[in-house]
Amino acid sequence: MHRLHVVEEVEEEEGQASTGDSSPWIKLGRDERPFWALDRATSTPKWFHLPGRAKSLMVGLLSVGTCVGSLLGSDVAGYLGRKTALLIGCVVFTLGIVDQIASVNMDLLGRGRFETGLGMGTISTVIILYMSEISPAPIRGFVVAFYQFCMTLGLLIAACANYGTRAIWNMTSFRIPISLQLVWAVALVVGLVFLPESPRWYVKMGKLEMAQVALEKLRCRPKEDDMIHAELQNMVRNHEHEMEMVNHRKEVDSATDTYWASWADCFRGPWRERSSNFGRTLLGSSIQMFQQVTGVNFIFYFGTAFLKEQGFDNVFVILVAMNAVSVASTIASFYLVTKLRRRHSCVPARRRRRGQYWRATAGSKANNFGDMPPWHFWTIISGIGVYLFCYATTWGPGAWVLMGEIFPLQIRARGVGLSTATNWLWNTIICFITPVMVEKDQ
Repeated sequence: MHRLHVVEEVEEEEGQASTGDSSPWIKLGRDERPFWALDRATSTPKWFHLPGRAKSLMVGLLSVGTCVGSLLGSDVAGYLGRKTALLIGCVVFTLGIVDQIASVNMDLLGRGRFETGLGMGTISTVIILYMSEISPAPIRGFVVAFYQFCMTLGLLIAACANYGTRAIWNMTSFRIPISLQLVWAVALVVGLVFLPESPRWYVKMGKLEMAQVALEKLRCRPKEDDMIHAELQNMVRNHEHEMEMVNHRKEVDSATDTYWASWADCFRGPWRERSSNFGRTLLGSSIQMFQQVTGVNFIFYFGTAFLKEQGFDNVFVILVAMNAVSVASTIASFYLVTKLRRRHSCVPARRRRRGQYWRATAGSKANNFGDMPPWHFWTIISGIGVYLFCYATTWGPGAWVLMGEIFPLQIRARGVGLSTATNWLWNTIICFITPVMVEKDQ
């Protein structure tokens, strides 16, 4: 019998200011993995056995939930604050994990995955907002890159959990990896207790005294410090300038302050003008789309099935090693996103990644002509490894850094929400179409 290998990876929300804010991604990384482990297990009930299209649906439910949660999370973050939105995301996420652990059929498992996705989507949107708004400009790139590091660390933890439970021949084999995600959710909630609200959100709401208190706590400086006053005044001036532009637009377009009009603000201005709201929204969404279509999630979602198809043994060990490469490579991005321009940190990697995909593909195609010699195996492994290195040092963190910096405060929550939803939308598309393309029976 096949055992349901639940290989999900869940982004963990944040923990402490700056670097602590990145811990949500450990949870995110942990939540996407367990389901595909389920596919290779051995002794789970017969209702867990699914054909390729049904497996795509179950994996895709998580991404559908994250797509919806990204849009809802932007509203919650705008009205109730970044910190409150993160707490709500943690609660929804936890409910989804509990449903998955308690599942005895695919209906409950699917509902749990969708609920988990809602929480993850909220967290993935708000965490970028929060980190970008509380971090000083000189280290903002490093902080967001550290967030990507935590996500790859979550992937590695998930791979290790799947490897550790591979020999368990009952339902515990997938419940253990899933239940570990609760640890990160609790860690985030505890961390949020000690974190202040975003001072920029306070400025947007007109609560300047609370914004100053939040800055004092974040910068660990006394109330009389000149740096605190200077930074707060800079936030106020930026917000006033943005509001002047918004008021001018209302006078010209006779726009109204309705809920849908606030969403429409993201699409105002010529799309070719990068400084317009529409240009920024298009840029953020395009970056997130291209991050997904680079193909990195094929390795993380379907690497087990792909490597088995190519005749590899010990595929779990290989995937653990690949995740370790990704974690180590992300450390190099700390320097790149800080010292290089954001665009320059992404562009040079395109050709290198494309070349490594061709290398891995050539090795896999050789398997169609009979038994592969050892060098073909190494061609595939080295191609994937170099590809992961190129991705983890460039597009992995670079896309999130760019997205957190390009939107003005007035539309930042919705702009980041739309961009993150685009990321998860293409993640969903990849989940649905990849098994159909690669499985022999499709």
